[in-house]
Amino acid sequence: MKDLLLETRVMLGEDRASLLEEGYKEAVKDFGESSKPTIDTFRELVKKNQFQGNEKNIDYWRKQGYEKFKSKVMEVEARGSKKSQKRETNSTPHKDAIRVKDTENYEVFQIKSYEASKFMGRFYKNKSTSWCISTDEKKYFNEEYKDSSFYFFIRKEFQGDEFDKVALQLDEDNYHLFWDIADDDYDRNTQGLPSELKTYNVEHFDRIEIPFIDTVIVKGTYELVNGKYNVDGNINMNNLELDEIPIQFGIINGSFRCMRNNLKSLKGCPSSVKFLFDVSENQLTSLEFGPVEVGDYSANDNPLTSLKGYPTRVKDNFNVHTNKLDKSDFEEFKKNCKIGGRIIGEPKN
Repeated sequence: MKDLLLETRVMLGEDRASLLEEGYKEAVKDFGESSKPTIDTFRELVKKNQFQGNEKNIDYWRKQGYEKFKSKVMEVEARGSKKSQKRETNSTPHKDAIRVKDTENYEVFQIKSYEASKFMGRFYKNKSTSWCISTDEKKYFNEEYKDSSFYFFIRKEFQGDEFDKVALQLDEDNYHLFWDIADDDYDRNTQGLPSELKTYNVEHFDRIEIPFIDTVIVKGTYELVNGKYNVDGNINMNNLELDEIPIQFGIINGSFRCMRNNLKSLKGCPSSVKFLFDVSENQLTSLEFGPVEVGDYSANDNPLTSLKGYPTRVKDNFNVHTNKLDKSDFEEFKKNCKIGGRIIGEPKN
């Protein structure tokens, strides 16, 4: 009814803006002077079309009361802020996407990690591609990344076609292969591929790689999360005369072997190992910084003087055979560790 009266008054020659202003003034009288900031916010949100139907009419809220009005304004404002924040976040390139020389129509990035490939391919500027190297299956990126360098070309202004985002793979033989949004491939001579991409000069770059020393055997794929390497596969660092773990590990979905070295600390060891964790024949005096959960745990033949740092869960066996511990050293471990197999190395006396 109120809207009908408003329209009638407008038809009779009264200015709409003046009538709306009158409604806001009446709302201040109803809600009190302290309501002005909320009413001003409401007016701005209405201008941005954040309210629809009767809810964009201040007279509607005068009937609802100030508390309901204030609560709704805060809710709509927060929702708009989240959307704005999401747009802002997605318009900022990933830190491992290094912007290099643009073309006339494209932003150009060197892609230096799986995380960058996933974000830039799927989320950057809120437009997604079908590239396998940007899916949740990181193995596709990791398998290609060993020998290839990736560049992403992303239009400054999207045109809604298959070339809004283009990935370039420069392989070990310096062959150029382009992939459009739909994951269809092109070479440099393909008709239809934007000419500024065909002639763009690229070269292999220093990539962010898992910094294993050459003799470390890694069978699987990896992902860097918060500075630690999660590995889907097995790690072998035996017989390397290591004084310390060379990098920081996180979760190992496989086995972790670092035997017959000179380790005096388990710093850098994974927090969780699905199968075998074996640090036998080192110089460890405690298990501090070792994994919390493991399948099999072996720290055999170390000069252990303490079990400090023992895991809280061992699915199978716990082997710390040594002549420097006595039975009492195992009491706390047996009390606090959930173990599914045997304890190997506990003294009888």
